[in-house]
Amino acid sequence: MKTLPYPRSQQLKTDAHLPLKLGLSERAFASVVEEMGNRLVYLSDRPEIEGRILSFLAHAMGPTTAGVARAMGIGVKAAESHLRTLIAANRIWGQAVHGHDVEWHIALEGRHYLNEHRHAA
Repeated sequence: MKTLPYPRSQQLKTDAHLPLKLGLSERAFASVVEEMGNRLVYLSDRPEIEGRILSFLAHAMGPTTAGVARAMGIGVKAAESHLRTLIAANRIWGQAVHGHDVEWHIALEGRHYLNEHRHAA
């Protein structure tokens, strides 16, 4: 078994022959695994990250999904997942701009959530 180059808390063990079985070079396989890791959304991290997203949107001027991802230090796919969850909870809303880009804004429910969360902390 080979350990992939990840922080100790996220290290994965893999079959050394798996890249060949998938028809990938080791470098390409490592790249695919890294991209998959960037897309992971850990359930235990959701409330913390989503609270940070709400706080960010409360002060930001309509960032795009990529802007939210950059500010949170997460991948774009992970940001999309968190944003979908926040939309479903009516805490944010998005406005389509420039083709496929969306600008994100905090909704009234999101502001209420932040106020309640701050009082609980």
